[in-house]
Amino acid sequence: MACSRSTSCRERGGRAEQTRLIGGSSDIESFPVSPANGATWEDVHNLPPLPDQDLCQMRGEASCGNTLVLFLIFLFVAPMQAYVSTEGVQLTLVMKIWMGAIYLEAAIAITCLIGLMWGDPGTIKRTPENCFPQPELVAEKLRNGMSLAGVGNVNEDGRIFCIRCLVWRPDDGETHHCATCQRCVGDFDHHCGVFGRCIAGEGFGGNMGFFKTLIMMGVLGCCTCVSFLFISAGQSVSGSHYGSSHRYRHSYGHNPHAAVHGAIPVG
Repeated sequence: MACSRSTSCRERGGRAEQTRLIGGSSDIESFPVSPANGATWEDVHNLPPLPDQDLCQMRGEASCGNTLVLFLIFLFVAPMQAYVSTEGVQLTLVMKIWMGAIYLEAAIAITCLIGLMWGDPGTIKRTPENCFPQPELVAEKLRNGMSLAGVGNVNEDGRIFCIRCLVWRPDDGETHHCATCQRCVGDFDHHCGVFGRCIAGEGFGGNMGFFKTLIMMGVLGCCTCVSFLFISAGQSVSGSHYGSSHRYRHSYGHNPHAAVHGAIPVG
């Protein structure tokens, strides 16, 4: 059932994109285009709407990613918190540092998750500079209200005019139009099927920093949790051994052989 809903939603999005992508239906309008050297924000607003995003797929992927991150945070924090909350446990300085570290890592992970969900990966925005001057073929079709179906991207002077976003983008091989997000993104790396977002940016630019840091926090959180449990288990064994030895000395005194000699009857 879920698959059928997702499929139907994608089909609706595809049809909407076809009808909205510059005259794909019978309701064709003409869009005024100013001369190349006199483009204004009004001309940008008069452009056809951007193609519809596949929100069904994006939201489904984002739900999986958010659930995964929150589950891992619970998985790493809960055992440590349960141990320190146990009655009679004496926290050492190292254990306190480990507890602070796991909570700091959880806070950073949540911050990066928010940045990844709501941050801009580097989308090429519609501006007078990015949209104009338009290629002659595109400008003519827009003025006459004709469809751009079948018209490919235009490559001129080291730039590419995206026929779907109606923006100029650099011909650097790193800017890409995402088929799911339906936007041109600079320094594009991939569309993440876990978080439902385009991952883009050079180094830690765009939302690449959030993505890398989130993965790093997952690895550090796992290491912190495992090492804490290892240390606490070792201290528990050591404490148990010390308690048994202390009780033995308390029962028989400092000389355990005295109890043996005292057990032998005299006369």
